[in-house]
Parts: sequence; C-alpha cells; structure tokens
Amino acid sequence: IWYTCGPTTYAPAHLGHARTYVCLDILRRILETNPAVSNAEKLLFVMNITDVDDKILAAAKESNEHPTTLARRYEDDFWKDFDRLGCKRPHVVTRVTEYVDTDIVPYIETLVDKGTAYVSHDGVYFDVRAFEEQMGTLTKYGKLAPPAASTDFFNGNRSNDATAT
Repeated sequence: IWYTCGPTTYAPAHLGHARTYVCLDILRRILETNPAVSNAEKLLFVMNITDVDDKILAAAKESNEHPTTLARRYEDDFWKDFDRLGCKRPHVVTRVTEYVDTDIVPYIETLVDKGTAYVSHDGVYFDVRAFEEQMGTLTKYGKLAPPAASTDFFNGNRSNDATAT
C-alpha cells in the first residue's frame, strides 16, 4: 500500500499541489513499470482528502456555505486539475469525514482516557511528556522543532540571531 496525503479542500489548488502530485505520479509510473516489482507486490495507491478541518470551517463561514458543500466543490476542482495534469488517479480515495465517528473520535477518547491527551477550551491536545513518561523513554516527537534556547527568536528577541544588527 502506498498512502499519500491529498489536499485539504478549502481553497483552489495551486502550483505547489501540482508539483507534489506530478512528482508522485512520475514515481508511481516508474514503480509500476519496473520489472523488479513482481505482480504480487503491485502498488495499491491510496490518497486521503482532508474534507473537514479549521480552515474549511472558516472558509465555509466566510462564504456562507455549508462546510461539506465547500469541501466537495474544491475537491471536484482538484480532480479536474489532477486529470488535466495527466496524473493517474489513486486506486482508493478516503476522506476524513468518512472516519470521524468510527475511528478518529474513539481514538482521541482513548488517548484522553490513557492520559496522553488533554481537553482544553479550544480542543484536544496530545501530551508528549505524558506519552514519554508512559513509554519510559524520550521520543523523537517534535525532533524538527527548534531547540528551547531558540525560543527568544519566537518571542521577538533576536539578540542571538546572526542577522540581528
């Protein structure tokens, strides 16, 4: 199975989307035509469409549209663009809304019940420290985040920044 994230359908597709899916299409075609990949190992290409999130809700509110209507409209436009680029469509397309009640909400509830997520006034958040305590080890979660020493940069103090004058 080859899984890739598809678009978040709250606005028109852009050149960045095109580049991503053309590159994936080239790689897919290479793999599908490679004699080293046997019939038993043929790829099943799955793409997810994020059709509900904060950006979609905000865009729907701004355009006075139902969020599902807005998301489907932009998804339809995405597929038209995808086809115009000559990309091969995925074998399976999934949408976030198809899994909210059956998978996502129960999973989040499990995280909260286990103490690795917490409810805040504006949502539910994953608790990395609690997860690490339960695992008994440090994880690489957030490894690409800047080190704690660089927090001054984000608070507007650029004294440690090489470009500061």
